[in-house]
Amino acid sequence: MKKDVPIKRKVNHRPDPREQARAASGVKRRKRRLRKYTIYYILLLLIVLTAMITLSMTVFFNIRAFDVQQTGEYTAEQLIASTGVQKGDNLLRLDTKKIRQELLKQYINLDDVEVKRKLPDTLQIICIPSEVKCSIQTDGGYLYISNGNRILEINQPEPKAGTVVIKGCTVEQPEKGKYLSELHVSDIDRLRKLQEILGMIEFPDITSIDISNPLQTDITYQNRIVIQIQSSDDMEYLLQAAKKIIQEDIGVSETGRIFYVQSTQSIHFLPEMVE
Repeated sequence: MKKDVPIKRKVNHRPDPREQARAASGVKRRKRRLRKYTIYYILLLLIVLTAMITLSMTVFFNIRAFDVQQTGEYTAEQLIASTGVQKGDNLLRLDTKKIRQELLKQYINLDDVEVKRKLPDTLQIICIPSEVKCSIQTDGGYLYISNGNRILEINQPEPKAGTVVIKGCTVEQPEKGKYLSELHVSDIDRLRKLQEILGMIEFPDITSIDISNPLQTDITYQNRIVIQIQSSDDMEYLLQAAKKIIQEDIGVSETGRIFYVQSTQSIHFLPEMVE
């Protein structure tokens, strides 16, 4: 016996326009509230930031102490007085770059100065004292040059004892306190590269460097052995090799010169003939 199966018909439910309108209205209200809260929080944040900045510039971070290090021949009191900064001044309002420049201008026996804010209440001044590292030979006498390439003395009759003498390097209008980088100096790049290599390979007891010949650099060791270098590209390799020859093959009292032969790509020591 067949049973009647009910037929399911699809019913199309049309959205109620009134419900749609209420939903849209609710979305608009939520967006308006969100905008109001966003503006409120932004205004509150601006007020808080303004108050913090005002307090930091007036009440907080005022200087109570100075920390001055490595003053060299100068005293901490001298350096502090020259900054023009006093206790009670605000740390955040200081121009540390200007303070640094003023200290370097006044104190030529400092190679560099670092000025730091140490929150909450300390101004730190770290000095790098100048030490003469070489003497540049000029027509008017010798210039004493510091480790930071600052001119400490001009027109000196003799080179500074114990320093490397630089020959063949022209410095136009030298002035005490100036850095070599601020002046026109002939072959400064070759000289700087050579000094960096000598320091890097730890080659001591160099007494003079002659760069007057653009095709050759003469480096004198202990006033008795001249190392002749023609190629700046192979300078590090040649100096390393020369250092090894001096340490292993040359007597402590021998004199002569070390040179490189391009055709055989070899380094030789030619002793000085004693009459």
